[in-house]
Amino acid sequence: MDLTERQHSETTYPKSRNPTQYDRASFTKGVEHERFRIARELHDDLGQALTGLKMDVAWLTRRQHEAREENPAIAQRLAEMSGFIDDTIDKMRRVSQELRPPELDAIAIGIALETHTRQLAARAGLKVFADINPDVDLTDEHAIGLFRIAQEALTNIVRHAAASAVWISLTELNDHVELRIRDDGRGTASNAFDFGNHGSGLMGMQERAQLMGAQLQILRPDQGGTLIFLRVSLHGSDDPIIQ
Repeated sequence: MDLTERQHSETTYPKSRNPTQYDRASFTKGVEHERFRIARELHDDLGQALTGLKMDVAWLTRRQHEAREENPAIAQRLAEMSGFIDDTIDKMRRVSQELRPPELDAIAIGIALETHTRQLAARAGLKVFADINPDVDLTDEHAIGLFRIAQEALTNIVRHAAASAVWISLTELNDHVELRIRDDGRGTASNAFDFGNHGSGLMGMQERAQLMGAQLQILRPDQGGTLIFLRVSLHGSDDPIIQ
């Protein structure tokens, strides 16, 4: 019985992952698929509905102007409605892009990463210093994992670091890709960083790194602030080397 169960386990799960790691990887893929589905529905269905509503408001506005006795209160309310619809469309597009940036499906990870960083920094009033190789080529799974880790890191900088600038680099060295994100904010207490003592966002970053077989570190650089370092193999190693 023991031998049969062992053979079944080795057949069902990749040798480099135990069943728990395999389940987490499958779950992560499922989450990404659901993100893509929701983002597409937001863009297609809700986007079209809002656009149609805006066209109706524009039609009412024209009819109001064509009327012999224009009602100022109605004209003002229509203008407010049009502005509210525009704001809602912008928010919907932003949520859709954060769920699944279209750049991930259309262009390289480097360009997608720089585009997201600059958009987020512009909204938060941060200066950006980017040194990103646009030709870095990762597997789809690793590209999505790297992007999600960077996304969470940048969100944490905006929310908690009280930073004024962020430095981001993506480089390809021999058979590895290295991502570095540094800010000039409050900084971490020490280099002995324990993911388990922090929130779900940071633990999620660690989880993704482990599933990628990548090295993830959060450090306190000499310049101050916080440095997030990710190193992932181009060959898709499944053996976690997290430190």
